[in-house]
Amino acid sequence: VEDIAQEAGVGKGTVYEYFPSKQAIFEQAVEAGIRDYLAAITKETEKPAAIEEKIQRIAAIHLRFMAEHRSMATVIMSNPVILLPHREKLLGIVREAEETVAAVIQEGIDSGALRPINSRLVAQAFIGVLSTVSGVQLVEKCGLDVETTAAALMDIVLHGIASE
Repeated sequence: VEDIAQEAGVGKGTVYEYFPSKQAIFEQAVEAGIRDYLAAITKETEKPAAIEEKIQRIAAIHLRFMAEHRSMATVIMSNPVILLPHREKLLGIVREAEETVAAVIQEGIDSGALRPINSRLVAQAFIGVLSTVSGVQLVEKCGLDVETTAAALMDIVLHGIASE
């Protein structure tokens, strides 16, 4: 709280006027982070580009976000009940991200670049893969080459693991 007050240029008591507890500060930080994540995905996917590039951008945004918010993600992964009081609100934001990704997948289907498939399910699976890969990287404290990993995950999603 002292660090937050110092960064904001206010006294510690002023921080507590806006946030009743450290838990409330943490919850607001998580919510703001998820909203920033959603805004970044939305902004990038609205840019004209090939479907492969859009999917790779989504992967890079997700992986970079997790790397940049490593300490917060580690706290959440080690104690997921910490966000239980705001579960519904946060799930709503996550669902918005899924819808954004599903719209990109549907765009690929409509253009013929992707085969007809359940775009919502693909979006959930893709975000799940991204979360798992970035989560493992956090736990193992490995350095993550965001662009290389994003390209590899995009390739797996678009081409699977079957031989040609």
